[in-house]
Amino acid sequence: MEQQKSKTKILVAIHKADPVYSDNIYTPIHVGKAISKNDLGFQGDDTGDNISEKNPMYCELTAQYWAWKNLKDTTNIGLCHYRRYFKIKYTEDYLESLLQKYDIILPEPIYRSYSMEQKIYRAAIEEDVAILYQVIERLHPKYKKAVLAYMHGNKDIAFNMFVCSKELFDQFAEWQFSILFECEKYIRFSGYSRARRILGHFSEYLLPIYCFHHHLRIKSEELVSFVDDNQLLYSQSCFKKIINTIRYRFTTPQKRTDWGLSSVIIQGLRSDGIEIK
Repeated sequence: MEQQKSKTKILVAIHKADPVYSDNIYTPIHVGKAISKNDLGFQGDDTGDNISEKNPMYCELTAQYWAWKNLKDTTNIGLCHYRRYFKIKYTEDYLESLLQKYDIILPEPIYRSYSMEQKIYRAAIEEDVAILYQVIERLHPKYKKAVLAYMHGNKDIAFNMFVCSKELFDQFAEWQFSILFECEKYIRFSGYSRARRILGHFSEYLLPIYCFHHHLRIKSEELVSFVDDNQLLYSQSCFKKIINTIRYRFTTPQKRTDWGLSSVIIQGLRSDGIEIK
C-alpha cells in the first residue's frame, strides 16, 4: 500500500553542497537555483511562479515565495536552514496537536543589550531603513504600533524561521511581500553581497511584527545546528538575558511614538529622486 504523502512541509533552505536533513516532512529546497552554477539535486525555487533570480536580495525568502505561490495541497508549513533547525524534530501528528494550542512556532528570542532599531541601523544603510518605515506607513499604517513596539524592544526573533498553518502563512506572505516588493522599487542596492541581502534582512523584523500585531499565540523553540543535535545555537542563560536587558534599558533612548526619521535622511532621499508616495 502506497504511503500517503504528508500535508506538512518544512522547507530546508540550502544554497550549496552540504549535509541537509530530509524526510517526508523536511524538504530541502535549493534557493537561488535560477542563478546557481550547481544542481544540488533538490527541489529548486525556480519552478512555477518564482523569484529565484532575486535570491541575492531576498535570501531564503525566495523559498518562502515559491511555497506561497506553488504549494497548494499543504496544511502546515515551515522554514528552517541547512545549518539551523528547530530543536524538536517535528512529525505531522505532533505538529497537528501543537498548532491547536499555538498559532505559530518561532525561534527563541535572543535578548540584546540594545534595541532592534539599533540593530537594524548597524546592519543597514539609514536611507534603506527610512524607506522601509515609510512604505509600511503608506501601505499598512495600522501596523505602526507593533512596528515601534518591536523595534524599540530588545527581544530579537531572528532568521526568518517558523512553522504554522498554510492559511496563516499565506496571509503573512501576502503582507510581507507587498512591503518588500515596494521597498525594492526605491532601494538602490549596493554592490557588496552583504548589503544586497537587505530585503531578506528586513523580513527578520517583519515576521515577529506581524505576529505581535495580530496577537498570535507564539511557541518559542530553541535552535540546533542539525536535527537531533544536542548543541543549542544562540543559547542564553537567564543571567545573560537579565544583564542584557538591564544594559538595554540604561543605554537605549526613550521609546518614541513616531518613526524618528532624520530630516537629513529624508531630504537626502528626495535629493536622490526617491520619495515614497
